[in-house]
Amino acid sequence: MGNSTVNSYKIYKQRGGGNYSLVGTTSSTVTSFTDQSEMLYTVGNTKTYINYYITAIYGSNPAMESIPSNSVSKAVNEWMNKSVGQEDEEVENNFSFSLLQNYPNPFNPVTTINYQIPKEGLVTLTVFDILGNEIRTLVNEYKPGGSYKAEFNASSLASGMYLYRLRVNEYVSTKKMLLLK
Repeated sequence: MGNSTVNSYKIYKQRGGGNYSLVGTTSSTVTSFTDQSEMLYTVGNTKTYINYYITAIYGSNPAMESIPSNSVSKAVNEWMNKSVGQEDEEVENNFSFSLLQNYPNPFNPVTTINYQIPKEGLVTLTVFDILGNEIRTLVNEYKPGGSYKAEFNASSLASGMYLYRLRVNEYVSTKKMLLLK
């Protein structure tokens, strides 16, 4: 952001693997945000994951938006089957596997891929062309659970659709990205 001053923050939310949507904007002096639209508990044995990320709005004429922060994920689940107090502990510590859409998308020539893993494992993040040919391996290492980001520079590639795949232990997820030059 250089010497630009942060004017405000935007908070984005994804529920159950859907698209991210803007759920709030705060001033630059706010240090916490409560999502009033979300209930922490649902009935039954299903798990729903809610992911959040923030961006900073800085500068003026025109105002600009930063790249997204790492995402934070919370599980909403099974409150009827737990004792009082136990559900809060599980919600706070239950991170999920998550491969987010690259940002920006479409991109030229650099994009960021954010992902999250709940426990340690061998992480492989690979980029493929639309025919399935491997283009580049961005990550191939053992990592502890947490949120991560990888940068992909496609300056040497032609415009077109590309795929990126996250593989951690038994988990595999693939998404599309569009390079426009």
